[in-house]
Amino acid sequence: MPLRVVAGVVLLAVAVHGALGALRPPATAARPPRSAGPPWRTTAAFLALTLLNPLTVVTFAAVVVALPPDLLAGAGARAAFVLGVGGASLAWQLALGLLGGLLGARLSPRWQRATTLLGNAAIAVLAVAALTA
Repeated sequence: MPLRVVAGVVLLAVAVHGALGALRPPATAARPPRSAGPPWRTTAAFLALTLLNPLTVVTFAAVVVALPPDLLAGAGARAAFVLGVGGASLAWQLALGLLGGLLGARLSPRWQRATTLLGNAAIAVLAVAALTA
């Protein structure tokens, strides 16, 4: 329960911070936008955040505990399970990163603001769900 409350508060703070950032007036032409750096650095940062996310760790542990005991009986089965989960997570992150990279620069400022607000609204919903569960 305390972990869920902390996760909910952190998610809510992230959502509010992101939404407030989207509502700020756009930067002027005199100030160039900040670069996110090389794509590998951004991917590594998101991978590290995913690995450190308590909700990810707890969910993974809950799935493993909920599986039938004989399903992961051998070392090969356990390794395949971990590789499968890791591969699926990496594929999802790469797909989101690729989509964001392809669309982010092509969307108008209005659409960028709308998608940012929508994403932060989804994070806020997750935060409320974590706090009220």
